[in-house]
Amino acid sequence: ETDILLELISIAPEVFSNKSTFEQLVLAQHYGAPTRLLDITSNPLIALFFACENYSKKNSIEKDGFVFRFIVSEPFIFWSNSKEVSFLSNLAKLGSLYGKIGGDYKEHLQELIEKAREYNEKNLIPDTGTDSEIEDRKKLIDYCSTSKIYNFLNENEFNAVNANVNLFNIENVICVRPQNIDPRITNQSAYFLLFGENTDLNYFEPSIVRIQKIIIPAKRKKRILEDLQVIGISPINIYPDIYTKSKFMNKLFENKKDYFFEYGTK
Repeated sequence: ETDILLELISIAPEVFSNKSTFEQLVLAQHYGAPTRLLDITSNPLIALFFACENYSKKNSIEKDGFVFRFIVSEPFIFWSNSKEVSFLSNLAKLGSLYGKIGGDYKEHLQELIEKAREYNEKNLIPDTGTDSEIEDRKKLIDYCSTSKIYNFLNENEFNAVNANVNLFNIENVICVRPQNIDPRITNQSAYFLLFGENTDLNYFEPSIVRIQKIIIPAKRKKRILEDLQVIGISPINIYPDIYTKSKFMNKLFENKKDYFFEYGTK
């Protein structure tokens, strides 16, 4: 993860310079690199488009599509410039710690995670609970602030030795509302799920994220695409880059009959 991200930053400085680590991850994801982000949208109609967009008249065995609804608890939704987002994003750069703090950085990370688990036993939400629990959590934060790896996660972007980051998030997922650094973010009403350590799509902490799965029958996809086209949701709007626009127009003029079936309009 670290190697891919740093290599991209090295070979395309004009794209990645002067960007926060989270913004660098967003751009890396946009250009096809594997990251700890998952693209989601706040617009259910755009989600419906993505569930149906692989429809093809030429495909004799069409498969059902799916829309996944992520219900995220409000305390775990953050703006992209928040310290929590910066903290988790910089986990992607931990590989660059080799040789800087001595030993294996993963051991230092594991120590921090263990402290986070101790912290989490007190309460899931910061600044709640008894006075004793709040004091215990502050002590853990103070302890972690002396850790070199903790400071590495902070230093690049907000330089906060006592940042009071909720350590519960280090092994969980948070939802991020990004700034519009790329046209796709605006056009797709994009949000992102940002994953911490030891987390994946197979399990979400129910107090943070709940998932509902909605099946889109294969036989409905063509009509759904037609209806979405009428209200301006089509590949040419969803994907603003010139490559996609050109591909869209090529299909239109290659065979206008196929255009009806591929993009849901006459």
